[in-house]
Amino acid sequence: LKAMAGVVQQSGTGLGIVGDGKGWSGGATRSDGEASQPQAIKEKRPKVFLEMTIENRPLGRIVLELFGDVVPKTVDNFRCLCTGERGLSAISGKPLHLKGSIFHKIIPGKFVQGGDITRGDGSGGHSIYNQDGDGTFPDENFKLKHDRPGLLSMAHHRGEPGKNGSQFFITSAASPRLDGKHVVFGRVVDGLGKLSKLESAGTPSGRPLFKVLVSDCGELESEAQRLRQRQADQQAPLPHGWERRESRSRPGLFYYQHEGGHTQFERPSSRTKDPLGAAVELAKRRRLEREQVAAEAPPARAVRHGEVRAWHILKRHRDFFGKPASSWRQREISWSKKEAKAALEKLKEKLLNVAIGGGTQALQRKFENYARQESDDDVTAKVGGDLGPIMKKRKLFGGLEIAKTAFELEVGDISEVVESGEGCHLVARFE
Repeated sequence: LKAMAGVVQQSGTGLGIVGDGKGWSGGATRSDGEASQPQAIKEKRPKVFLEMTIENRPLGRIVLELFGDVVPKTVDNFRCLCTGERGLSAISGKPLHLKGSIFHKIIPGKFVQGGDITRGDGSGGHSIYNQDGDGTFPDENFKLKHDRPGLLSMAHHRGEPGKNGSQFFITSAASPRLDGKHVVFGRVVDGLGKLSKLESAGTPSGRPLFKVLVSDCGELESEAQRLRQRQADQQAPLPHGWERRESRSRPGLFYYQHEGGHTQFERPSSRTKDPLGAAVELAKRRRLEREQVAAEAPPARAVRHGEVRAWHILKRHRDFFGKPASSWRQREISWSKKEAKAALEKLKEKLLNVAIGGGTQALQRKFENYARQESDDDVTAKVGGDLGPIMKKRKLFGGLEIAKTAFELEVGDISEVVESGEGCHLVARFE
């Protein structure tokens, strides 16, 4: 039996390691944690998010589901690092928070790695545990396999097996060689396509070409979070001005009443706002939101020597085998490459008419409006198709073709339709 403890379950699809090195786990566990788990347990799994930027340009959000029912200690470490709720590290004095950290190692086709919250180069980082020691904790178990893209796993602290801190990696492909060595503790449930864009900043050596930053992170509201909060609320005293009362007409039914007269059945907590002030705050917030609706994105940095600044509009289409594409605008894009090119050519004709009547500035404004409305690039569409300052040999999301085309344009020019692995593009240069 001891010899069988580390055997990998081979039959079926997506099955995990049966043994964890200490004996049988009682059954196969898939890497996505779906095997033989009641729905009630799955609903209580925490979900966290990472907002990312490449060279200060927004890449988007990745949402991760954490397998707290399989590796609870590892999950709580990562969840707390996403929320920053543990404050500063007693070891380094730096925040125990992934916000502001970078992805320091990106190998296309293999994995992206980040989480060094102290040094940023892969040689540092601390967990929320063992703060009076070296800030690491041991491997919890190896029940889950690295058998697909989008799996979240722990990276060893300074490369030392069995020691985990704050560093993690997300797989780009199945990596069975990592099984039994690194602890899988989550999976990407939204934003898996962002990984391929993230990989465009990587190299075979792992050293990123561009700075990839976690600009924001946190925990999404989930059943797990609500359960933890309910438990904490039940133990805490009622906030000032609230009292619990029993209904006169229905004995046994309790409600909560504020001294200002407001009543509710939900137990108030320290986060419950004063009912009288809540309406005022809501009005202020809505006014601020209206004032910020037309706010422009922060100015991008100036173009340097050897660079040009380019804009583009992307139209995706079904692939060679007829499989539909998708984008933020449309869940299923079924038209052909020919139809996508025709749509862009028609759009170019409209833009050239604008240029004749209004000049380059009017053309730029119209191009950016069309990009926001019609471009299938979910990142650049938000900023009017602006790709920012680029170098001639820079590999963009659309490939080298986009950068090459941009350098061939004069200021105020719009390209012919350019084809890439992403789809069809119109490229423009206004600076």
